[in-house]
Amino acid sequence: MTSTIAISIKSVAGSAFILNVEPSKTIADVKSLLAAHDTSIQVDSVVLIYAGKPLDDAKTLADYAIQNESTLHFSTGRSTTLPETSSSSSSSSNATTTTTTKPSPSKKSKKRCSAKNCISAPLRYVGDCQFCNGHFCSKHRLLEQHSCVGLQNCKQQLHERNAVKLQSEQTVANKV
Repeated sequence: MTSTIAISIKSVAGSAFILNVEPSKTIADVKSLLAAHDTSIQVDSVVLIYAGKPLDDAKTLADYAIQNESTLHFSTGRSTTLPETSSSSSSSSNATTTTTTKPSPSKKSKKRCSAKNCISAPLRYVGDCQFCNGHFCSKHRLLEQHSCVGLQNCKQQLHERNAVKLQSEQTVANKV
C-alpha cells in the first residue's frame, strides 16, 4: 500500500508549486516530474536541495526522510547556494546554463539600497539620507521615494528657511 505525499518545490528565483509523489520515487523521478511541470527546465541541469544539502538522483524520497508537506528547493545551475547553508551544490549540469550565485559568507557583502525589496547599489554621497541615515539608489534617493521618517522635519526646515529668506528680501514702498 503506497500513499502519495505532497511536497512543495521552490526555485531559488522564488516560484513554487506542489507535486504529489510516492515516497518510493527516486530523486531522478522527481526531477522528471519537475521538468514535465515546467518545460523550460532541463532534467540534467536541475539540482534538488533538501535541508541545505543536494540530493542524489539514485536515492528515494524515503531515504532522505522527506515527508508530507516538506519543501524541496531547486536550482538550474552548478554553483548555487542557499542562504541557510554554506555548501555549494556541484553535481552534473550543463556548462552553458546561466546561474545566479549568492556571495559566500567569507566574502565581503556588497552594500545595497536601504529601501525595502530593492537590491540596487546605493549612490555615493547623494544617496545618503541625513534624516534616516539610509543609503539609497538613484530610484529611492529622494525623501518622498523612500518614505523617510524625517520628511516632515525636512519640509518644516525648508519652510522656515524660505520664510527667513523672503522676510529679508521684502521691499518697502517709498512714498513719493
